[in-house]
Amino acid sequence: HYKEYLRMLFTHEFTHILHIDQHHRFATPLHWLFGKIVAPNGLTPGWMREGMAAWEESALTGHGRGNSSYSDMILRTATYDDNFPAIDEAAGLSSTWPGVNGQYIFGVKFWQWVANKYGEEAISRYMEEYSSGLWLFSLNNKARRVFNKSFYQLWSDWKEELRVNYGTLKEKLNAQGLTPLT
Repeated sequence: HYKEYLRMLFTHEFTHILHIDQHHRFATPLHWLFGKIVAPNGLTPGWMREGMAAWEESALTGHGRGNSSYSDMILRTATYDDNFPAIDEAAGLSSTWPGVNGQYIFGVKFWQWVANKYGEEAISRYMEEYSSGLWLFSLNNKARRVFNKSFYQLWSDWKEELRVNYGTLKEKLNAQGLTPLT
């Protein structure tokens, strides 16, 4: 899913610029005083920053990690193997597979799920809410305001939905008969 690579790359990086440079309400005067050093969204974890950019690259180009069967395979395998990372493990700092790619793959799939469940407008409201305050690292506080759940709860709900959906898929494929491995 890298057919329009240059368009995808531009969309991904431009999303970072728009996302990280946001500042509203209380953060705006500090931004005027200190410039780009005041960037609340720049302090978000990898699954949020990279997942958001990968979500936009996928939504706007029709390609990208969010539409990749490889990304689906990683989620399915992690679910089947009961090796699904906790939300803090998807920050991209892990030395175990999928390593740094986890923040992109789990991040984009999580944001796609959130967009389907709560709407794209809710994600925009969340990003504006987070970039409006001076209380940094309050991801869950602001998530509760917008989604009525913390990101821990949202991640758990998403993981459970994947477990059910992938379990159903596995049963269906087993019933049809799998190709033997040689």
